[in-house]
Amino acid sequence: MTAQVKEQLDQAYRQARFRVFDKGGGHEIRVGEPCATLDAVLAERKIDSWAFVTACNPKSRQLSDGENLRRQWRMEQLLRADGFEILAGEGIDESGHWPPEASCLILGISRQQATAIALQDGQNAFVFGEPGQRAELIWC
Repeated sequence: MTAQVKEQLDQAYRQARFRVFDKGGGHEIRVGEPCATLDAVLAERKIDSWAFVTACNPKSRQLSDGENLRRQWRMEQLLRADGFEILAGEGIDESGHWPPEASCLILGISRQQATAIALQDGQNAFVFGEPGQRAELIWC
């Protein structure tokens, strides 16, 4: 990936909204910002980290809806089999160049584990967070 492409992707990720669906309502995550509503959920469940990850559109190559759904379903099944609690989500491109991407918030996952999952699914980056901290964009 060229430096110019990485810079464009970095800007797109930082402008995106990462929406999480939860029984008690939703949470909106933005890179570089804290998410107080998500922090409250983490405190209630005694969880100290999370990652927002997708299996869709690996290496920023747009795939068909069916292929993306299949990839996302497979990733979520593997996460559940490994004992992770996940919440459904979607990544939303504010510019409208990309359709919303099915995603999930993985509760209680370490940065290292999330990096391995994102790499396995061909992702350029993912969003990681800890209670009281700003959401971080982590490059794979």
